Amino acid sequence: VTIVDEDGRDVMAFSVETSSLNKVCVYITLKVRRTNENDGVVTVNYYTVDGAGVKGGVAGTDYESTAGTLTFVNGVESETITVPITNNTTINPDKVFSVELSGVGGGASIGTPDTVNVTILEDDIELLFNPADYTVGETVGTASLTVTRIGDTDQEVSVAYETAGITAVPTEDF
Repeated sequence: VTIVDEDGRDVMAFSVETSSLNKVCVYITLKVRRTNENDGVVTVNYYTVDGAGVKGGVAGTDYESTAGTLTFVNGVESETITVPITNNTTINPDKVFSVELSGVGGGASIGTPDTVNVTILEDDIELLFNPADYTVGETVGTASLTVTRIGDTDQEVSVAYETAGITAVPTEDF
């Protein structure tokens, strides 16, 4: 019978469980930690996973599918994973995908957290008339138009406007 001392084994884990970024960012960098001995060469595999449902981030649309192997040489305590983010102009809800660790080598084990949930925060804004067309009688006096904001509501926006005549004549009809 051989008893393996696992107390001194290197443990591989992410430094955080969740992370978020604006979609204007070009990429996200995630740190993988190596704890315990930090002795010898160890490896750990990683890969991205699409999210689920309406808020599920999709590789090729919201971020680039990324997979690989991190190699920790003797004495190295951390390495990073870089996942490219796609800055599209489509207005969507925030998108979530994950990065997972798997398949260690060199006598290491996987600790927790072994998965990071990444949220890509929507930052696009669109302003629209709601409804798009208005009809107002000449005797009404004032027309009220509604502007609807779609997308990121966390930042202040303003809109410049002016009136113009198409079939109505300025100063005569309005």
